[in-house]
Amino acid sequence: MPSALASLARASGNARHLQPAWARIVGPIIARQAWPVLLKGDLLIIEVASRQWARELAEREAEIRARLAPSLGKPSISRLVFRAAE
Repeated sequence: MPSALASLARASGNARHLQPAWARIVGPIIARQAWPVLLKGDLLIIEVASRQWARELAEREAEIRARLAPSLGKPSISRLVFRAAE
């Protein structure tokens, strides 16, 4: 199912299609504070609840990308951008 959602997100650019798998991929704590909004090629833009969360998640970018890879398949996400919603 996550790979089908990833295909839909890639085709439309709307990363919100990933939301059903997001909490399982990143965990419930992060999922409450951050959500995928846009997928452009290998770039995933994630909106976060605050600048503090954006900084925290930016420091964990490699870890999050590694967690995304098995669920989203190829092409892999090579960059995450965390954008504060506030």
